[in-house]
Amino acid sequence: VHDQMPDIVIETFGGDFEIVGYPNRFKQAILNLLNNARDAINQRRIARPDVRGRIVIDVNDTLRKIDISDNGGGVPDDIAGRIFEPYFTTRPIEAGTGLGLYIVKMIAESMRGGIRHHNRREGACFTLQF
Repeated sequence: VHDQMPDIVIETFGGDFEIVGYPNRFKQAILNLLNNARDAINQRRIARPDVRGRIVIDVNDTLRKIDISDNGGGVPDDIAGRIFEPYFTTRPIEAGTGLGLYIVKMIAESMRGGIRHHNRREGACFTLQF
């Protein structure tokens, strides 16, 4: 089992952009997504962990998004519709409150954005859009 965060690769596409909001809350949202990726990788004992962040800005500068993806196996289909609900968790009570993704959602929305999830072949991808 990995005791620390796997290496994270950050790729940027497009130019710089500014997001209006609270920097510390934004950091909390990003760290929460990275910690969830780490936990999925550790729980499934992935031999070669891979966490990627992508910052993408479209040509017209109307879409700003940050993708955080991993190779931790993804979110099971039967719970995918509930992962942003408050107090929803698949972990034992001593391991989490079920507030992490809900808080990320609230932070994104407070910054006039949103979050969505989809599974990729090897794992989960969470997209913050602004």
